[in-house]
Amino acid sequence: MNYQGHIVESSTYVPGSGEQSLNEALWLDCVAADFDGDALRLGSPTRITQESVYQPIVQLNVPPTHFDYLYNQVYDVCNVHGPASSEFKVTYTETQSQTAYFSSELKHDWGLSTELSSEFSFFGVKVKSYIKAAYDRGYYGSHSETKTITASQVTSSTGDDWILATVTDYDFWGYPLHGMGEHLGNVLVQITHPKDPAWFPSENVNTHNWLNNHEVGNIFSYPLKDDIADWVGPDLITNFTGKYVSTASSGSWTLDLTNQSIDAEQLTNSIGTEVGASVIGWGIEASVSGSYSREEIITHTSTATDQVVIEVEVAETDKSLGNTDYLITAYMYWGQNGAMVIDYAVDPSSSGDSIYGTFWDKHYLSKSDPGLLLPWRLDSYKGIGGTENLKLFCKSLRMSPRVLSAGDTAYIMAYVHNFSLKNTDNPIKVRFYLGDPAKSRNPDRRTRRTG
Repeated sequence: MNYQGHIVESSTYVPGSGEQSLNEALWLDCVAADFDGDALRLGSPTRITQESVYQPIVQLNVPPTHFDYLYNQVYDVCNVHGPASSEFKVTYTETQSQTAYFSSELKHDWGLSTELSSEFSFFGVKVKSYIKAAYDRGYYGSHSETKTITASQVTSSTGDDWILATVTDYDFWGYPLHGMGEHLGNVLVQITHPKDPAWFPSENVNTHNWLNNHEVGNIFSYPLKDDIADWVGPDLITNFTGKYVSTASSGSWTLDLTNQSIDAEQLTNSIGTEVGASVIGWGIEASVSGSYSREEIITHTSTATDQVVIEVEVAETDKSLGNTDYLITAYMYWGQNGAMVIDYAVDPSSSGDSIYGTFWDKHYLSKSDPGLLLPWRLDSYKGIGGTENLKLFCKSLRMSPRVLSAGDTAYIMAYVHNFSLKNTDNPIKVRFYLGDPAKSRNPDRRTRRTG
């Protein structure tokens, strides 16, 4: 027998007592003809709302500086935390004042839960193709509604990395998919309600649960120039000629994208969002039915142009510390969180002699120093108050879901840096405990090691 699938667009469901417009509330039955009349259909939806979700679209990182506390002595190598304001900053603007060089478009979208692949079919009906056809005709909401965010103004980053983010309320409509009386999976429709975008520093409370790839004020947390390609991978847009920061480096240099060889396709990036009760990569934790990969739901598409000039300004390093030269190499890439990032690689000068060598050799060559990013750890030595409770707040650890209930599975990730010039002798082991092992003489007995 030859069965042919079709869509019946006759049913409507208006949830929430009129909270949504009729167009947003429309739902449909997907029907695959079969011998006893059973249907492949979507059940009544449930709605989950997430308010004020921040999605980075531009990250403007301040030029790398170095501050440390060693052997009971403060080393402010770049004179950033003295009485005068820091002269290390980065500024970008467009070359044509009437043209926005960067924009990000927001829209609604939908996706299938992970157990329903793009090729999933039921009695010969490819589910994704049929639901897409209905969605494109306007069902599940006004998906053609878009909002464009631009970043054409002159913007400077001083003292900390700065982030431009969209701020959006999300409605998640979850539809169970049934076939022959069996629950096959779920369809999620994501409706965006964008607010005004916001610029804020990387240490802002809104970013506390975001992972960082470096620590402002620690040049050893940045990749080396030769590691940029491995660090970023295919998301690299371009990198620039490096410049030295030294005792005589006061001044600025210009990064002009029009002088770079950049493929036009590299200037557009679609931002996928992983959605689920727990997420492994960049995404939104929401109590929806099923999990949805970042390839399934895309609500942001960012586009840059090469009509931009980035000016990097630096100051002299402390002459009393000797040779404190280090090479900065600026580069641009699309981050895993979807943002366009202006970032840096750092190569400290080294003669390989820990006794008579450079400042970096004397303090960071004799021992390796694996560790985690702790941006607030040295604030008291920098003269920054009010962050005592954040001293051990780590930006190298991530757990999802952030709030656990009994029986939940937690995903815990740790990224370890080596804050030195000496390689580690062996791979670094990371262990996670339930309870504080430091408060027990036998941590494996009084606390439970989880990994």
